[in-house]
Amino acid sequence: MEAQLYFLNDRLVEVFGIGISDIQVENEAKDYSGCHFKIGDLQFKYRKAKVTPKKIGQFVALWKRNAAGKTEPYHIDDPFDFYIVETQYGDQSGCFIFSKSVLVEREILSKENSEGKRGFRVYPIWDTPDNKQAIMTKNWQVRFFHRIEGSSNQINPHSLNTI
Repeated sequence: MEAQLYFLNDRLVEVFGIGISDIQVENEAKDYSGCHFKIGDLQFKYRKAKVTPKKIGQFVALWKRNAAGKTEPYHIDDPFDFYIVETQYGDQSGCFIFSKSVLVEREILSKENSEGKRGFRVYPIWDTPDNKQAIMTKNWQVRFFHRIEGSSNQINPHSLNTI
């Protein structure tokens, strides 16, 4: 399990008195440290975003294999409630915590009449996008970002209360 996942578990126990359980590594998503787990009765998917050399922001994949062995976006009916995307660049780090409803609203998850996406870019608060679409994306994403504070490795507990 990624060090940040241990860290997140410690903060969740500290803030809410409950931690991560039933961790399952997702081999298909190993390039993004993919796994899923439970916190209480809620199901979470976890990925670590990647810095890409030519574009501002970071990229993360969110897909599954269907019965025919082809990749496809996750669906609104798939069994998870939240999607955590860890981001890191140099000494900056944090995570996005997206609810399933937000991912549906933003057409990242598939549903009737919406194909969904197999991956998308995230823009942590330290990134400054330079095109209109990326700026709009950052604007909706920023409220789901939780910064891990400097050398103390602390998430502001008040930001977690917004989940």
